[in-house]
Amino acid sequence: MRTMTERRTDMRGRRHAALALGAMTMLLAALPVQAQDLPRVEPLETCFLDLPPEVTQTRGADCGHVVVAQDRTGGAGEVRLAFMRLNAQSPSDAAPLFMLAGGPGQAITGDPAIVALFQPELLGPILETRDVVLMEQRGTLRSRPYLDCPELWTAQREAVERGLDDEEGRLVLRARFSECVARHSAEGVDLAAYNNLENAADVNDMRRALGYERIVFYGESYGSELGQNVMREFPGILEAVVLDGAASLASTDWSAQRSSFAQWGIDNLTGLCAEDADCAASYDIPALLDAALAVFDDGPIEMTYTVPDQPDATFALTVTQDQFASYLHGLQTEIFAVMAFPALLNAYVTEGRERIAADMAAQRGAELLADPAAMDAAMAILMHAAMVCSDDPPVSADDVVTEDVGLYGRLFARNSATLYVELCDVLDLPQLPDRADELASADVPTLVLSGGLDVQTPWYVSQEVVDALPNATHVIFPAGFHVQVMNLNRCAIAIMRDFVLDPGASPDTACVTEAEPLPFMRPDFTMPEGD
Repeated sequence: MRTMTERRTDMRGRRHAALALGAMTMLLAALPVQAQDLPRVEPLETCFLDLPPEVTQTRGADCGHVVVAQDRTGGAGEVRLAFMRLNAQSPSDAAPLFMLAGGPGQAITGDPAIVALFQPELLGPILETRDVVLMEQRGTLRSRPYLDCPELWTAQREAVERGLDDEEGRLVLRARFSECVARHSAEGVDLAAYNNLENAADVNDMRRALGYERIVFYGESYGSELGQNVMREFPGILEAVVLDGAASLASTDWSAQRSSFAQWGIDNLTGLCAEDADCAASYDIPALLDAALAVFDDGPIEMTYTVPDQPDATFALTVTQDQFASYLHGLQTEIFAVMAFPALLNAYVTEGRERIAADMAAQRGAELLADPAAMDAAMAILMHAAMVCSDDPPVSADDVVTEDVGLYGRLFARNSATLYVELCDVLDLPQLPDRADELASADVPTLVLSGGLDVQTPWYVSQEVVDALPNATHVIFPAGFHVQVMNLNRCAIAIMRDFVLDPGASPDTACVTEAEPLPFMRPDFTMPEGD
């Protein structure tokens, strides 16, 4: 029989244990929920879209959200990452293909064009043995929270309707963006948690939640930067990687190099024109470019835009030289515009301000009439800004590279940087640690796809990425633009398909040499005979 002293000692021990248990319970209750039950899957009964009938090599699709921590450093809140999974026709242990979009801020789930890539003659054979997971990034269209910002898309129209000058218009943009930031912050969004490192950890958590040991990663444009971050932070989860339109993580200013990229684009286009007898005989691209910009020596161009089918609805517009440079850069990002680029420069020089006014009024008018909801769906602008502004954002529009860069490249880059300087000043986000600027060096089979005409991530920048990787293959498509697979480059699709199916084999790139050189339009905008 125990003595009274032993009983009192036992009771004190139990009370201490109870107090300790209570303290532990309180501590757990005080911890963010994500520390206890994340990541977790929340399935949806209805998928984001129905599979098209031509996608046959699958057992169907399922959709949902993977819930992860908003801030893995201990902050509160959760983020729901949308996914659409195409299930393999014959389930196996093969690593699934994870596909992520660019931007940052673009969506990938619910896009019929992306799902249609898995027709049997395109990427379909991957589905015979591998699942395909279309993964949304945090803050994008079907993830929650969705960092939309319609206030920003309407700021330009507001400035035009009120007849404001550039400085007044800038203040309107700043005010509307500040409203957007405040609205999301009041809803519990921690914009400092929308950065490349949390984004990379999201990929790992998506993998864990869906029950995969390793994955094959595909990222296009910004998605390729995200892929490099995953390679550096979580190399062990990767069986293989495809980077489509890859920028270098070593850049320490998001927009400073845009001037040299633009200059390279003009030099490259000039070289291609010199190899085409008709083009070489008709155009001196550098001289035409300088002459077109010189049209603005007499000042900005005033114009009026009339809404189609609404003759009484007009906008008074002003176009400056730097806005014209940005317009020209946009022409360099699309195949038919590039084919017409020398002819357009020639028209702007010979027809002068009237022709520039006509073309730019149509372009600016379309921007003013754009549906803010559609613009947000294409690019979650607040998510985009947070990602850019947390990792080496531009500090001043005057910081762009000027060495060996002509007026066109400097004007375009400064005009682009001006917007980001304003957005990043409003956000004032903490910067990522230095390791975020380190190139990935994981020994993972990697396929890098580049376009020879890409002025957004030129192939020589992608080569910096390749040079740091011990097991990478770089395929350059001479007539390719920015991003190959998502833009239906069938040669790139075939190369990627074979690589994903067997990452250890050397890809067959014979189809790259079969591409025809880019033809250029005559000054009358007709194609040379035979094209």
